[in-house]
Amino acid sequence: MAVLVLDAGVLIAHERGDRAPAAWLDRAAREGVDIAIAAPTITEVWRGGPRQTRMARLLNASRVVPCDRELGRAGGELLASAGSRATLDAIVVATAGRLGGAVVTDDMGDLIPLGAAAGVRILPLRGA
Repeated sequence: MAVLVLDAGVLIAHERGDRAPAAWLDRAAREGVDIAIAAPTITEVWRGGPRQTRMARLLNASRVVPCDRELGRAGGELLASAGSRATLDAIVVATAGRLGGAVVTDDMGDLIPLGAAAGVRILPLRGA
């Protein structure tokens, strides 16, 4: 795993000062693992203003992966394979699949079936 893809819940927890995302980010830095965020995830968490300074720093330090036609198709195929309706989660998992990485999430229930369908590791935010 050379890349960790963060989902919206992880970004929100980071913004609130939760220690669990900080532990993952510290571990990634120590181990030389890149942090990536699927661009559509930003839409779910970004509202602007000075209260999002912490998130802005994380976004600036992360690789933001655009959602192009191939990623959109991969996400749609994951929805079908997993029998899911969690569109953004499918994009996050497809992003990890494209990059050869894993996903860190606080929503294991929605992401585990998608990860299984894609062959992508899904890691819990808590318990790192």
